[in-house]
Amino acid sequence: MVVIPSEARDLLFRYIEERKQIPRALGMTLFEFFQHPGGGSAGSSRKRQIGATLRLALIAIFGAIGTLARYGLQGLVQFRAGSTFPYGTLLINLTGCFLLGLIGQFTLNRMVISPDWRVAIAVGFFGGYPTFSSFGWETAKMLEDGGWARAAAYVTASVVAGLFLSVAGIRLANQL
Repeated sequence: MVVIPSEARDLLFRYIEERKQIPRALGMTLFEFFQHPGGGSAGSSRKRQIGATLRLALIAIFGAIGTLARYGLQGLVQFRAGSTFPYGTLLINLTGCFLLGLIGQFTLNRMVISPDWRVAIAVGFFGGYPTFSSFGWETAKMLEDGGWARAAAYVTASVVAGLFLSVAGIRLANQL
């Protein structure tokens, strides 16, 4: 999401007013521009600030929830598996793929929640829940230790199953 700074927005408004042109250079209609979080009249500056602050707070809260859910579930699975293979990270990333496909597509299809909540869930929760960096680190450590077959299995399972589960979540949401 792009937020236009107030100085740039004011300059653009003056340009539009002087030339009576729609900001096509931005790739959007005038209606879209005014509906955009960075657009609007100068009188709505405080409302936009509250909206932006609330959006960031929601992202942070959902990010914390996603991170804590990952921490708890990943640790539990890894402890129960009693293995050095990263089953916890694999489960987290695969469930993240499926759930983002399902929830993201469902909320787009049905518009059951506001765009701010969709962003909070998609960017916040699913930014904190799955963990690509752990996947990369764990794969690198397996390769470093000479576990080429384990690393290949991990990468293949993560990527192929992740894509499959993302598509499955999207298709399921389209049927609901």
